[in-house]
Amino acid sequence: MSAMRFLSDKDLEWMASYEQGDTILFQSSNGIDTMTIDEITLYNDDNPWRENEGFYTYMGNSAFEHSISSMVENLK
Repeated sequence: MSAMRFLSDKDLEWMASYEQGDTILFQSSNGIDTMTIDEITLYNDDNPWRENEGFYTYMGNSAFEHSISSMVENLK
């Protein structure tokens, strides 16, 4: 039996909060660290290709790929 699970409207709203290239600053007693959104992936297709009909579970998902630049040389 196949199943399909999609991202909710709330999930999609959360993913829309940042765009590729956005920069987020984190301030601490060590200074300011920078996180840059490098890539956003979103898999929430309502008609995905299915390799093995009947034995497939489609799970919608998303991810932010990011880079961090820190004022601290060694993060623990």
